[in-house]
Amino acid sequence: MTLTEVSHRLMLLEAIHTFSLVPRTAVRYLKEHPNLVTQLSQYRVATEAIATFNVTVEPATPEHFHAAQQLCARHGLLTNDALLIAVMQSLGLTDLASNDTDLTTVPGLTFWQPRP
Repeated sequence: MTLTEVSHRLMLLEAIHTFSLVPRTAVRYLKEHPNLVTQLSQYRVATEAIATFNVTVEPATPEHFHAAQQLCARHGLLTNDALLIAVMQSLGLTDLASNDTDLTTVPGLTFWQPRP
């Protein structure tokens, strides 16, 4: 789940840089021009490199999806955000570094927002 988010964002960043796209409209533009997506490759290299980092990638289970749906209903989170929190909660994790302030609505998290 988080790997897909990372891959998606890296793809967008590469497309924005490579094709001089406007960030706000990059997703729509790529959907309208799928041939450009086929020209991107650095996001794949970067995503594949994550396996070489000293990190553990946790799978999302059906139980996580169920918990995520409850988080959506309770806190108004979008699906991917809720799934991230559900996996965190199942692992007993409470610290989260993110620029996504929507996640601050979930009690019990220590929210760390990176500063420029």
